[in-house]
Amino acid sequence: MKESFVRGQYDGGMINNEFVPAYRNEPNVNSQSNTETFVAGKIEIENSKWAGVPFYIRTGKRMKKKSIQIVIEFKKNPMHLYYSNCEQNAPNLLVLNVQPNEGFSLCVNGKKSNQNNEMQKVKLPYTMPIKDKMNTVDAYENLIYDALIGEQTNFTHWEELKHSWKFIDDIENVWKQEQPQFPNYAFGCYGPKESEKLLSEDGLNWWNNL
Repeated sequence: MKESFVRGQYDGGMINNEFVPAYRNEPNVNSQSNTETFVAGKIEIENSKWAGVPFYIRTGKRMKKKSIQIVIEFKKNPMHLYYSNCEQNAPNLLVLNVQPNEGFSLCVNGKKSNQNNEMQKVKLPYTMPIKDKMNTVDAYENLIYDALIGEQTNFTHWEELKHSWKFIDDIENVWKQEQPQFPNYAFGCYGPKESEKLLSEDGLNWWNNL
């Protein structure tokens, strides 16, 4: 459990020539606070369907950019028609953008139209048109309306909520056993360096610039 999660708290820094305070120096925050402002983790589901498929999650405040994104990374094909060049190419990705630019993109490796059997990265994007965004109600408007009419489809079931908190409580109980070394990441970055190791130990990396 301990090796699979990284927590953090942001330090102060400069942005656009203005100083931004550390979390502990924010208004109404205890100067000795150990409240986390970042967490990253590796999650594995122990069943036949998801065996060998790791899930990496990351969220935090005061990071380099604000976005909600899901990246599905496909396994590399061990046998490739252009095997000599295969190692030079990144894996194929399916990127789901939730915010701020709602849409998705498929990033795949394709052969260049030449005689050298060279590969290139091909990106097939889709972004929700502006007119559709303007005509889409806020997510909370939908939830409030559903609550008024008794529609439960988009609400979390109590059993799911209960098991989610049990999962979080197990992590919290491990963290309580030692004092964190906060702050441990700079304002405007992608979090503590330890979060990079979660993936690099598996030969992977976060996709920060998609």
